Amino acid sequence: MSEGGPEVSEEDAAGMRKLHLDEAQWARVLNDDAPTRNEPAISADVTTQWGYAVLLEGNAPHGEWRWYERALDTAVQMAQPAPAMTHVELLIPPSNPEDDMHFATYLGRAAQWGRARTGNKQFYLDPNGNANSWRAVPIFGQDAARRLRAECDEAERAKTPYGSAGRLFNYPFSVPPGRMAAWMLDDEVGSPAHCASLTARCLRRALPELQLPRPSAWYGPSTLYLELARASRMAAYKRSLDAAATVKATVEQERAVAGVEALLRGSDDHVAALGDEECQMGIHMLTVRAVEASVDGDPDKERRAQQQLARALLRWSLLNHSAKGAEEATPETEGVPAKGMFR
Repeated sequence: MSEGGPEVSEEDAAGMRKLHLDEAQWARVLNDDAPTRNEPAISADVTTQWGYAVLLEGNAPHGEWRWYERALDTAVQMAQPAPAMTHVELLIPPSNPEDDMHFATYLGRAAQWGRARTGNKQFYLDPNGNANSWRAVPIFGQDAARRLRAECDEAERAKTPYGSAGRLFNYPFSVPPGRMAAWMLDDEVGSPAHCASLTARCLRRALPELQLPRPSAWYGPSTLYLELARASRMAAYKRSLDAAATVKATVEQERAVAGVEALLRGSDDHVAALGDEECQMGIHMLTVRAVEASVDGDPDKERRAQQQLARALLRWSLLNHSAKGAEEATPETEGVPAKGMFR
């Protein structure tokens, strides 16, 4: 064998040559330290390291919206950079059956978990409504899910209100030139916030290592998307994934692919029947794809990957996890119309 490679006997060397591998190939086989190119490891608890921003991409206002909802939606889209987003919320993977997954604030309502609202399935998954307009951006951090959940719990306990109508719901502070004064707004827990500023506040407090460069009130849905989906941020996530990579068994790969297929294209009953591990494996594979698509720099590929990730997350939450405890434990009693401005 070549100098510096593992020591083998003459008899073993003769046997190796019969297998038609050259010395460099055998050195890689025998050397435990040789690098191996593979996909990131998948484990049952891998989603504890991830949270997600789920965003609604702007399109034509729904025909059944009230006039002021249509006007506000149009203003939000026109005042923001592309891609125009009109709503953002956090989706946090659960660690217990009773954990809710959606946290947000909506027009005229306090920030809260999604368990107490009616119309969720229709709002998120209606093919004639918003189903094809959701995008999801992964957010990586050590113990991210637990830390984000704790921060959201605190915001809910504080009954964080939406911005007041007298200040136009704080929207002027999220677009130029008003956002120059965004630093002046109170950013403590419980301070009024619209969907993007609430999401930014929770991320800033729970995961300071994200280093969001602007005050929470500065962000609208589009500018928060652009910050969270920055190519340099995704490249850092990919380096973390690559550093944690281990060899993955074929059976794990197959289960992950099956989870992806079920979450994206399976029937509602099929999704509801998935086990927790299958859901997590599928979500992790789609998360990796979304990160890699962002790093590749192809906007169309990135958009498709984010749309697929969002669809899988929403179907996991609403068709699978909610049926296992989150919504059963807390009945939907405080409704938000499924067709209306859900900000």
